[in-house]
Formats: sequence, structure tokens, C-alpha cells
Amino acid sequence: VGTQRALAGLVICEDSPPRLDRRAHTADLRPMPAQRTVPTSSQSRNSESGAPAAAASAPPLRPLIKVALLGDSQVGKTSLMNRFIEGTFDDTELQTQGVNFMEKTVSIRGHEVTFSIWDIGGHKDFESMLPLACNDAAAMLLLFDLSKPETLDRIRVWHQKARERNKFATPVLVGCKFDLMLEAPLEEQRHIVQMSHQFAKAINAPLVFCAPSVPINVTNVFKVILISLFGLEPAVPQLTRLGEPLLLYAGGELDLDSVAEPPPPPLPRSNGGASPLADVAGMAPASLRSNSFGGGHAGAEKTWGASSGASLGV
Repeated sequence: VGTQRALAGLVICEDSPPRLDRRAHTADLRPMPAQRTVPTSSQSRNSESGAPAAAASAPPLRPLIKVALLGDSQVGKTSLMNRFIEGTFDDTELQTQGVNFMEKTVSIRGHEVTFSIWDIGGHKDFESMLPLACNDAAAMLLLFDLSKPETLDRIRVWHQKARERNKFATPVLVGCKFDLMLEAPLEEQRHIVQMSHQFAKAINAPLVFCAPSVPINVTNVFKVILISLFGLEPAVPQLTRLGEPLLLYAGGELDLDSVAEPPPPPLPRSNGGASPLADVAGMAPASLRSNSFGGGHAGAEKTWGASSGASLGV
């Protein structure tokens, strides 16, 4: 019942990608989901009595959660999106030029929810497109590269600019390339862990370390979004020790007195293959859409396809 109430509070949208008002300047484009009207109790009674009602034959309502991916270039934003939605990883991925979006429908406790994920290029030339990603977003993922601490410093700027356009989106701090961080000396790992935890507490955000290349914690990033938005009791335990791919809910504390054993090396994989550490399970059919604005990826203007969704046990 609690999940149903939480889901009912989200915008209900048609099962289609967001439409854009192309009459406006690129920087002012805003997603405009087509809203459905939930039938009233009187309409339901008319339907039961044989009176025509369009809502009676309509497909089940499906909440749409818009998620903005923000951070510097080459920190792993596109890799995270591709791994979650398509289950693929390409280490030759070109830098995003402009804004891309993709959609994926998942099942949460018997209810279908669609993620609409917006990936903005991290170069300063594309900061004018922040409204595309941030307007109407329910959550914002602030991504940095765990092997490059300077990208965490820049997150403060991204967070400030995003908040100027959306004061209500739920923030999640995400450290990418956890597998590369493990190659650094232990004291360097301790420093980046402490700094990221300090910033997550300052903005009251969950903190998740992930590695789309392996993958590690990719699905958990989006589970944390659902848990935070709907106020669900988390089934995903916190990971708090140095050497672990951190998963801390807002206000969670670190355990730096103990160090986790290093994970076994992953088996060789081909593009899109998964290692024994893969965290995507319970796959079930779902819809996927993608598009790009302002150039998309260099050499790829538009991509359409289909993929599998996941049943998220949150």
C-alpha cells in the first residue's frame, strides 16, 4: 500500500519519450510529458454499469522518473547509462556532444516504473543545455571519477548550477571507476573515500561507488533513487568499509577502522559481457528508447533500439 501511495504521487506519463518544444532555443528546451487523467470513482462506477469510459480500456498507469546525469567529461556518465539500460560497456565510447536521453522500464514490487535518463556532455560548451537535463528531474546523479579526485572538486560547481534550475530533485553522489581506484595506494583510497563522504553529508545525499566496466553497483545506483524517492525500507544493505564499493544512504557513516578484502579479478569479457561480479539479475521484458540533442555522440545522431528491463528488488 505504501508503494502504491508513493507511486501515485509521481507524474503519470504516456509510454513515449518526452516531447520537446523545438520552437524554443536549445538551452530553453523543456521535456513536456503528456499527462493522463486517473479515472474518478464515479467514472469507474459508470464503467461497471456498462457506460462507455475510455479509461476502462487504457493500459495501466506507469510513473516516469526523470534522472539527470551531471559531471565532468569522461567520468563515466554515458557508461553508467549504457550499462544500466542496455547491459553493455564500451571503453572506446566517444565523448557526449550535447544531451542524450534513454528510457528503461523496471518492475518494483509488482509496479512498473520508467526511468528517463538524461546524459549531458561534461564540457563547459554544453552547460547551456543544463535546463534540458535538470528541468522536471526527480533525481540528479552527481558523478565523479574515483581515480581523479579533481573531478570531485568540480561536483560542487555542478551541484550549485543544477540547484539553480531544480531545487527539489533528489541528489545522489556517484563515484565511478571503482575498479581503477582499487589500483591506487591505500592512503589515496582513504582520502577520496573521506572527501566524497564529507561532500555527500554536506548535501544530504546517498553515496554510491560503482564500476560500469565490471559491472559493480550499477543497478544499486537506481535502487537507491527509488528508495530515496518513495521512502522505501531498503533491502540493499549498506557497504561502509574501505576497499568496498561504498553504498551509503543519506546520513550513513563510514567504517574506516577495517579494510575489506580485495575482490577476485574479473574474468575476461567481450563488449557487453558480464563478469562474475555482475549485479544485474532478474531480467524481464521492458521498453527502451533513446535519442540525442545537440549532436548526441560524435558520429551518432540518433539511436533507437530495444533491450531488457530488470526487476529491482528494493
